[in-house]
Amino acid sequence: MPMSKTFEQWLMWMESCHPVEIELGLERCNQVLSRLISKNLPFPIITVAGTNGKGSTVAVLEALALQAGCKPLVFTSPHFIDYRERIRFNGDILSEQQHVDVFEQLEVARQDEPLTYFEFSTLSCFKFAELLEPDLLILETGLGGRLDAVNVVAADIAIITTVDFDHQDWLGDKLEDIAREKAGIIHQDKIAIIADPEFPEIIIDEVRERTDNLYLANQDFYHQDNGQRWSWANKGCAKWEFDYLSFPYANVSAALKAWSLLDDFCELSQGFVRKALSNIKLVGRFEIIATSPMIILDVAHNPQAFRVQSKLLAQQGCSGKTHLVLGMLQDKNISDSMEILNQNADRWYLADLETSRGVSANTLKQQLNYSEFDKNKLQCYPSPVEAYNAAYNNASKDDRILVTGSFYTVSPVLELQQKDLD
Repeated sequence: MPMSKTFEQWLMWMESCHPVEIELGLERCNQVLSRLISKNLPFPIITVAGTNGKGSTVAVLEALALQAGCKPLVFTSPHFIDYRERIRFNGDILSEQQHVDVFEQLEVARQDEPLTYFEFSTLSCFKFAELLEPDLLILETGLGGRLDAVNVVAADIAIITTVDFDHQDWLGDKLEDIAREKAGIIHQDKIAIIADPEFPEIIIDEVRERTDNLYLANQDFYHQDNGQRWSWANKGCAKWEFDYLSFPYANVSAALKAWSLLDDFCELSQGFVRKALSNIKLVGRFEIIATSPMIILDVAHNPQAFRVQSKLLAQQGCSGKTHLVLGMLQDKNISDSMEILNQNADRWYLADLETSRGVSANTLKQQLNYSEFDKNKLQCYPSPVEAYNAAYNNASKDDRILVTGSFYTVSPVLELQQKDLD
């Protein structure tokens, strides 16, 4: 019998299993899934889609489940450093051997079907769900919703966080088209929660034809930003107040609404929620990893996310300069994004990314009217780490360094920081 692949060999193989990185569609995944798992998944499933805010919404749901003593299985993407970040059970990542065992079973079920890296990892999560029998399965879509691999299993509760222009090559050039793709995770007669108060009304009408179990922000549940505190209320209930969070309250609000609808996990009180939220650590989402100078890692990568980021930067304030380390992907709205970023940046450190989808630092430079910048205020670098090191060397203790634009920008800097701590 040939020797099994190691964990690292499997990851390399997954990258070559399909000739393209992204291929939307459910037919191949459905066929493989039918051979991979032998029974229906008997526990509640929550799927989260949206342009921004998916990761924080998932994190809140996971924290609520853990606080309640439940064992959630969570699937997110992409990962920062370790592939195993994508799947967590009861708050912990799984071992490399557990992944290898599931990869081998998935390869048998795959037969001759080509699967993308994302599809392979998604289907492996469903196999883990069958094997580990969690109390709750929480899924984050990768791109879109309707044709995303996650959607091969119908969610009992579907959450749509926000809708804005992103991935137009795949999802369409109109906001209604993008919203329709996101809303594709809402299945017949299942529960739907829409956190975006500006979600297109025409798509809401389409969702109402699918299900009567629709809950809308500002109609069926509410949140309010009160500066250093915020409040949440279910329809017809008193407000609960909570401490400041560094990610949008709309995402927490939607997660709390979803939790309130899970009859098997009925614990929901102000104290319970406060304890759950205090345990959340969102890696790379406006994450402050140092204070002198302040270093912020934020995977924001489109105008909507950068507007939220700008608001958080304004709330935080800074007596010194802001050093911006930026790398972005080709399919993003770069010009609008950089216009928003320019409101806060004193010095730019533009980076090439280690992916074929990355925009070169020089191309980013062309998006700015760089004739206005002297050579000390705008420089290009061959990697995010080199850009970050330059920013760190130039920053005083009262300055702040913001590393942003993509997972591909933040991940190398996060890995560098972890190595420094080891």
